[in-house]
Amino acid sequence: MDELEKKDRYNKLLFIYGNLLTENRLEKIESYFALDLSLSEIAEEDGVSRNAVHLSIKEAIKELEYYESKLHLLERRERIEKLLEDDKSIDEIKETLKKEIEYGI
Repeated sequence: MDELEKKDRYNKLLFIYGNLLTENRLEKIESYFALDLSLSEIAEEDGVSRNAVHLSIKEAIKELEYYESKLHLLERRERIEKLLEDDKSIDEIKETLKKEIEYGI
């Protein structure tokens, strides 16, 4: 996974699970991924070390990945998006969505 794909994934995870993070972690990871600020810029803004910001972001990513490993909401979202992009009939889409709801949620 390249850096752009990682950034995209973390932004999606942040959108889904961001409110489950502490306010401190949420601010730092949003600044880093959504606002594209550097570790140094975030550290200067918050009056902390660059390493403190790095550790906070690292822990936030770990927490977001943990939530995804348990709840699979991003995985489900991506399956549904793919289903809508596929060239299938309405009946096939409905059937797949029914299965997703019945077995996937």
